[in-house]
Amino acid sequence: MKTILTILGLTIYFCFPAFSQDINAEKLDKFFDSLENNHQTMGSFAVAKNGKIIYSRSIGFSSIDSTQKISATKETLYRIGSVTKTFTATMIFQLIEEGKISLHTTLDQYFPQIPNSKKITVDMLLRHRSGLYNYVIYQQDSEWIKRPQTKESIVAIIATNKSNFPPNKQVAYCNSGYFLLRCMIESITGLSYNENLQKRICTKLQLKNILSPPDNQRRDNEALSYSLTDNKWVLISDNYFPNITGVGDILSTPTDLLIFMDALLDGRLTSIKSLASMKDLRGSGVFGRGIMKINYDKISGFGHRGDTFGTHTAVARIIDDSLTFSSCINGHVMEPKDINIGVLKVCY
Repeated sequence: MKTILTILGLTIYFCFPAFSQDINAEKLDKFFDSLENNHQTMGSFAVAKNGKIIYSRSIGFSSIDSTQKISATKETLYRIGSVTKTFTATMIFQLIEEGKISLHTTLDQYFPQIPNSKKITVDMLLRHRSGLYNYVIYQQDSEWIKRPQTKESIVAIIATNKSNFPPNKQVAYCNSGYFLLRCMIESITGLSYNENLQKRICTKLQLKNILSPPDNQRRDNEALSYSLTDNKWVLISDNYFPNITGVGDILSTPTDLLIFMDALLDGRLTSIKSLASMKDLRGSGVFGRGIMKINYDKISGFGHRGDTFGTHTAVARIIDDSLTFSSCINGHVMEPKDINIGVLKVCY
């Protein structure tokens, strides 16, 4: 990593002094210029302080084909992968506050066919302690997730495959838990996941660039995923995203992600009690209930990361600070974590 960053003109020594109230935008621009000129990444990035966007930058392309290249802009939409889980957990806690479900609600009330459903609680699903089979990594067919599936077929895969461990005995990241939570939200409210998302979060925060599409059609301003091969960006085959609704499908811009995360961590989307529960890392030190601790060497933040086959997203507020940053990447050579460290190095 040091070699790459030195080439880019920014050596990281893994120490982070106090945040400067006025970030060095010129230095951030030079950093991103170097990333772009050296074909290290494509994507969009943003930084906020005290809830106000103070820097944003897009580099590379949202789409590349034989006839044209479309440059990424601040309006470009990216698939945010598992950052979607934070939205799902937020809506679950809103339903808890409305008395429509609880952390102790057991899975058998909605999916009695699931193994150990009488023992698995909403709390275990949120905290990755259910032990359920992870349907996204379907061992019998690795390409299965890239083809259209029904809710019923997904539930059947979760139900018919052996659990990894007894409920609440271990922690293992599990997409199945959040798929089932998404289904619960729809069952309780009678509305689709996206309708809930718009009503419960986007409308409240006036977010116009966050959505969970019901289909897999590419939006005009949506970024596609690429890998660098022979010095050319080559299109990657990604998920069939309706298969992972509520799990990893949401489209967003980095700036709208910042607004969402700041609102959540300021207690504007749930009660303070619910927020404290979401941030409770006991049992793993990493996973709370829809929020995770993200470590960047000597600095850490509350937020979430998300990856699909070709996109890489992170959004976090630095612990004990009011700086929030987000990155949405649709092509990379340099590791996304190292890019984020580079951004933070300039900010601190």
